[in-house]
Amino acid sequence: MRPMGGSRFGSTFFVSERVGTSKHHIRTRRTSINWSPEALALRLSLVSMSIANVIGALRCGLGADPNVVEFVRPDPLDAFDQVWQTQPSSKSYAMDSIIRIDESDESDEMPKAELLDILEKRGGT
Repeated sequence: MRPMGGSRFGSTFFVSERVGTSKHHIRTRRTSINWSPEALALRLSLVSMSIANVIGALRCGLGADPNVVEFVRPDPLDAFDQVWQTQPSSKSYAMDSIIRIDESDESDEMPKAELLDILEKRGGT
């Protein structure tokens, strides 16, 4: 095996997706996402500045004197570029097995009512 990159911080979770054309056949895919707390903090700072500037613009639009409304920007201006430089080498990946379904043969598709009945008997609806 070869390392694919990563970080000490991240999450692994399952995502459900439809299999074939059926409304009821699904599978889960294991997905992992890496993230950087430093990058998140830098990005949140920019988001906060943007929200403050939107509020300032709305205040000006509602009649506030633009000379007294405070607008903010990062210092230095290259902070907009720096937030994208501090991220894990591999941001996300998903590994799973391939499931092939013959979409022309829907004879094995279970009706919704029957599927719900099985799930209710298991106690998992």
